[in-house]
Amino acid sequence: MKINWKKDHFFFGLLLGSLVPAFTFLLVSIGSYAWQHLSGGGKGLAFEVSLLLSLLPNLLLLRYYLVSLRLDQTGRGILLPTFLIGMAFFYFHFQS
Repeated sequence: MKINWKKDHFFFGLLLGSLVPAFTFLLVSIGSYAWQHLSGGGKGLAFEVSLLLSLLPNLLLLRYYLVSLRLDQTGRGILLPTFLIGMAFFYFHFQS
């Protein structure tokens, strides 16, 4: 089955915008955990930092769909989870 990556649908963007940061967050968390144990009990990345790093591929994806392909609906779908994850970062970072 071949996936058409050039769809202009809001829900396709929502799916991409949710799965890419989730996968990146998982990779960053596993890498942080491995680094912590390989360095002899050093300090790993904070949850907020992992959350913020998971947004980087989403921003590249957002730019690709909005600027290069000019697929506005998909770009808007990617923008919604990006915004929500950004808000979650601020919530966890400035929580007292």
